[in-house]
Amino acid sequence: MKDEEMQRLKSQQDRREEEYGRLRDTMQSAYTDMVNAATTLDHAFKFRVRNPPAKSIAYMYKEKDLIGAKASDEGMYKRSVANICEAQTCRFRLQSLRIEVHKVVTNNYTDSSFQIVEDHNEVSAERNSLKDQKPVGEREINGFEYQIRSKDEDIRRLEDEHELAMKDIRRLEHELVMKDEEMRRLKSQLDLREKEFASLRIAIRSACTDLINAVTTADDALKFKNKSPSKKGIEHFYGEENLYGAAKSDPY
Repeated sequence: MKDEEMQRLKSQQDRREEEYGRLRDTMQSAYTDMVNAATTLDHAFKFRVRNPPAKSIAYMYKEKDLIGAKASDEGMYKRSVANICEAQTCRFRLQSLRIEVHKVVTNNYTDSSFQIVEDHNEVSAERNSLKDQKPVGEREINGFEYQIRSKDEDIRRLEDEHELAMKDIRRLEHELVMKDEEMRRLKSQLDLREKEFASLRIAIRSACTDLINAVTTADDALKFKNKSPSKKGIEHFYGEENLYGAAKSDPY
């Protein structure tokens, strides 16, 4: 029964590992989609601004900071904590991306470092193009946020299952310890009974030897005193049922 229980828990552990693997693959796919979205918004930002920063928008989003970061192999619990932290980091980055999109669309050219050289028609066309791209970016961001919430729920569910499995393992370990203690106690009692039986056998054997010696001595004394002793001697006075402290059956 213990082996079957351990096998069942190990099977549950393997299934959780597979779910974590699928979760990491999904997060990696979401990371790739987010990189593509950031690239698209970066192109829009460069098209909108004549002197964009050299690093562009993408410098804010590094692989180690996003959902697709590689999980460590230091244990299921640490991976769960890392996934939660990554989800929080991704949520913060998504909010930053939303702010950047808003800045690109609503920028009124107040910064003197950006020089506007296009005519009114070109500026209007660029503004309209950026406004058209904004809903697409908003939908992608909302999709990423939904994926993050879904993955958070999966992580919490897996953590709950892991905690239940650990409780079962601790319960089984406690039961094994209690059974081992019970076996040791029973063995100790058995050893004590064996010692008592051995002492009792020795005492009975000694008492029988003393009784035989006493009967032999009394029989020899009777033969010496009686000129015509019984051929059976004194031993015939004591039957098997009269051995321990019984009165003599035939006084002399």
